[in-house]
Amino acid sequence: MPRPACCPENVSSWLNFWDRDDIVVGRPRLAEWIRPSRSGVKAVTERVASSGLWTHTATKYLEHGIVARPVIEALQS
Repeated sequence: MPRPACCPENVSSWLNFWDRDDIVVGRPRLAEWIRPSRSGVKAVTERVASSGLWTHTATKYLEHGIVARPVIEALQS
């Protein structure tokens, strides 16, 4: 029987950013769809507002400090 998806045990944090005009992303409900890991890590969602077309590109998301900052921090560690 299928079980609801949960955050993998080897993930220490899960940040989900979404744009209202991006039809591909998990939207804010991702945090409700993915159960926390046994250690309590769960998806955290935040909305960003991009301008223009093609909001799904990485560059559109990385224009936002809230998105770029955790990526930079992860790359530095």
